[in-house]
Amino acid sequence: MRKHVLLFLLAVLSCSCLFAQDEDWGLDRSFRIALGPKVGAGVAVGSDSKNYNLNLGAGLGFQGGLALNAHLGRRHPASEGGTGLIGIEVEGLYGIRTIAVEGEAMGMSCLEFPVLLQIYPIPTLAIEAGATMVKGLKTVPGSLEVNNMVLGVGEMKSNDVMISFGASFNARFGLSVGLRYNLGMSNLAGNFDSKASSLMFSLAYLFKIVK
Repeated sequence: MRKHVLLFLLAVLSCSCLFAQDEDWGLDRSFRIALGPKVGAGVAVGSDSKNYNLNLGAGLGFQGGLALNAHLGRRHPASEGGTGLIGIEVEGLYGIRTIAVEGEAMGMSCLEFPVLLQIYPIPTLAIEAGATMVKGLKTVPGSLEVNNMVLGVGEMKSNDVMISFGASFNARFGLSVGLRYNLGMSNLAGNFDSKASSLMFSLAYLFKIVK
C-alpha cells in the first residue's frame, strides 16, 4: 500500500514541478492544473455469484484522497486558459465498500486510482469516462456462513479495473461536486465470481497550482 501511495505522490509532485517551471519561463499556457482533497460516499452492490446463491444486497461505500485535474484549451481565443472542451482527471483514493450478504455486512478496503477523460459542454460541467484501477487490501469478517456453507472471505484481495463514468460540476473557485458510477469487471476471488460496483457522490476542493 505504501508503495502505491508514494508512487502517486511522486507523480503529482513531478507534474507540479514541471508546470511550475513553465510558469517561471513566462509561457502563455492554455490550460489549468488543480490539485486538492476529495471525499465521497454512496452505494456499493455486488452481482450475484453463479456458483453460490448469496442473495447479495446493497451497502454503503466511502472514499477519500487526492484529485489532480487538468482542464485544457480555451473556449474562445480571448478566453482564459482552462476553459476548453477537454480535461483529464487522475485520483488516488482509499476506499471502503460494504456489500450485504444474506443480511450480514461484508466490508472491503482498497486503493483506487481513477484515470478519466472529461468533456466540457460548458466550462464548469464535465462529462467523464475512463477506468479505475483497484488494489484490494482487506475483507472483513474473515468468513461468512451462507446456506449452511462457510465462505472464507477474509483473503479476498482481488485487483480490478472498473469502468467509470459520470459527471461533475466544477466551480472556478475550486469546489467540485460529482456523481460517478463504477462498474466492476473482475471476480472478487477465484471461484467467487461476484463483482462489486458502486455509485458514488463526491465533493472536492481543488487548488489551482498552474493557471
